[in-house]
Amino acid sequence: PTRLMILGHLIAGAKTVGELTDLCDISQSQMSHFLMRLGYEGIVKGEKEGRFRVYSVADARLKKLIETIQKLYCVE
Repeated sequence: PTRLMILGHLIAGAKTVGELTDLCDISQSQMSHFLMRLGYEGIVKGEKEGRFRVYSVADARLKKLIETIQKLYCVE
């Protein structure tokens, strides 16, 4: 569930670890672990911007899949 929540926030646009930590209400070390794993799997990509690393969804097809899952299963 946490990784899906992270991806849900990333399809809205690139975010830093700090932004994602606040949005998902988990510790920075947990978020870093999740992002490292998602990056290893090729699901997210991180790019250095100044002092920060900004994460985004690595593949547009994955973004479309997450959007479809949200429409089907997430209540707003």
